[in-house]
Amino acid sequence: MAAVTDATDVTGLAGLAGLADALRALPKVELHCHVEGTMRPGTVISLAAKNGVPLPPGDVRDLYRYGSLDEFLTVFWLVQSVLADQGDWERLGYESVLDGAAAGRVYAEVFVTPARHLAAGQALASVLAGLSAGLAAGDAETGCRTMIIVDMDRAYGGDEGLSLVSELVSLRRAGAPGTDRVIGIGMDSTEYVEATWLDDSDKRALSARVRAEAATIRESITQAGVTPPDLSR
Repeated sequence: MAAVTDATDVTGLAGLAGLADALRALPKVELHCHVEGTMRPGTVISLAAKNGVPLPPGDVRDLYRYGSLDEFLTVFWLVQSVLADQGDWERLGYESVLDGAAAGRVYAEVFVTPARHLAAGQALASVLAGLSAGLAAGDAETGCRTMIIVDMDRAYGGDEGLSLVSELVSLRRAGAPGTDRVIGIGMDSTEYVEATWLDDSDKRALSARVRAEAATIRESITQAGVTPPDLSR
């Protein structure tokens, strides 16, 4: 094999850098983005200090490394916990749009999962007003368009989900700030059971059922002779 010259190396690196820049500049649409998870590490530190939320020792950027859905959710819930008032939500929304636009995003539908904040005493009206104000400011500055999907947290159960949707409908009918940006309802959170209304045996049973259903899906794929896509790439 012929030796690669320094000049060739430089040209190749320049080409790769040019391609990366070109791909970053391409206009993009993002249809599934959990807005709390877009929080900048510096904002996590700032809001945690402001709101008295303790963070683990070390580099906060290490929080953004995880190996499973449940590890991710542990980090996600910690990041969520630093959002304490309407101004915090506005900052999050604004910075999220700016960061997305910097990567070429022109349209986004962002999920917000307010269950934990409502349980902590925040008002849905305040969450939506703050987040929408931040998104609107970011959109105005970047020329982007960002809409909201309000997410039910399955760990809080059906009654809380119904309550969330009912309140959202009432706020929208009343013309509450930010509700005009809401275009849908979603549902997410852990596949394992954290629900406080179940006793430990029920939690274990339901978690086992979820795992069994996942195993059934894997078995069905194998029996069908289908090779699952490599999602690690």
